[in-house]
Amino acid sequence: MKRTDCFRVFSLLTASLCFFSCGLDTEDFVETPESVHTVNYTNADPTQQYFSFVTTEHYSDSEFVFEGTEVYYKIYSNASSMVRVEQNIDTLSETQQATSLIDSYGYKTLKLSSGDTPTPLITATGHNRHVYIRLTDLISSSNSDYIASICVTSSAISKCDTSAILGYPRRFVNYRYGFNFTQNSDNPRPSSSDNDFSGSSSASTYYVDVYAVAVGRNSSSSTRSYSKVLRLGSLSINPSDFS
Repeated sequence: MKRTDCFRVFSLLTASLCFFSCGLDTEDFVETPESVHTVNYTNADPTQQYFSFVTTEHYSDSEFVFEGTEVYYKIYSNASSMVRVEQNIDTLSETQQATSLIDSYGYKTLKLSSGDTPTPLITATGHNRHVYIRLTDLISSSNSDYIASICVTSSAISKCDTSAILGYPRRFVNYRYGFNFTQNSDNPRPSSSDNDFSGSSSASTYYVDVYAVAVGRNSSSSTRSYSKVLRLGSLSINPSDFS
């Protein structure tokens, strides 16, 4: 082999080693949560209007910390606008989905009714768990099975488990505001000034779009990594049901 050829091979090997070991940022992989029950806004059965998924707990080590699973939502007054966003998100690459959902489309994190909401909402514990989310009460029933709640359990549930309630779901704009629109002063209609809402505050029906995203961070740079988003579904809310 000629001297110049040897030099080229050496240079390529050196460059390759530097790429992998000289501190260039790489993206940490975070697994997507697994869907258990989704609902579409066209579903008229109130007992089925809940979301559930399984967390995919990830490793944590000296270089990467798995933080947990965040739940993002946005309220719309127009179903077509919501569906267009869903379609746009589906066309994006896995690494673009979460940041576009948050930065471009303005989805907000779901909160709890009192106290400090964990960050992420479902914090890491090292083992997979089932998460059940119901945003609205079933007004026609006094049964606690159908109250608005967020429950965390070891196996799948289709109704609220009062012994496993993490908290009661509240909007990002105010820790008191729930999704039983116009039921009372703690459940007002979305306003055009609310940053979790897009559309008209005088709509007859509102639509809530919900996603789950696993979250981690690089230990040294604190750079956040997001999983591919899991669309949990969408819910239609008619204020006349609560007035």
